[in-house]
Amino acid sequence: MQTIGERLQILVKQLNTTAARLALDVGVSKSSFSKNKVGSSPNSETIAKIIDKYRNINPMWLLLGEGDMMIIKEYNAIVSNHLIEDPEPVIIELQKKYIAVLEENKKLNEEIMKLKKEI
Repeated sequence: MQTIGERLQILVKQLNTTAARLALDVGVSKSSFSKNKVGSSPNSETIAKIIDKYRNINPMWLLLGEGDMMIIKEYNAIVSNHLIEDPEPVIIELQKKYIAVLEENKKLNEEIMKLKKEI
């Protein structure tokens, strides 16, 4: 199973960027992020910032390695299963999934904050 650090390496490649640029985008130090990139676990603040900045990244994938990396794959699967003659059902389904993701993100952020307090 991949570590968070290894998944961050995959994310950097997927975003076609560098670790330094990703660090700048999420507002963490380059040296701190580079240490995380090579395999050590990033701190909860860094994870929260990545999830907040890149909302199309699946938090469950980043944290646990579960599911697809990009949430947009969900959209592609939904669209490919519908004829776009009537987009209303697709829009409603996407809105429901979006709300579910936001709720999951909120729970994960709360858990991250609890873990930060324990440290």
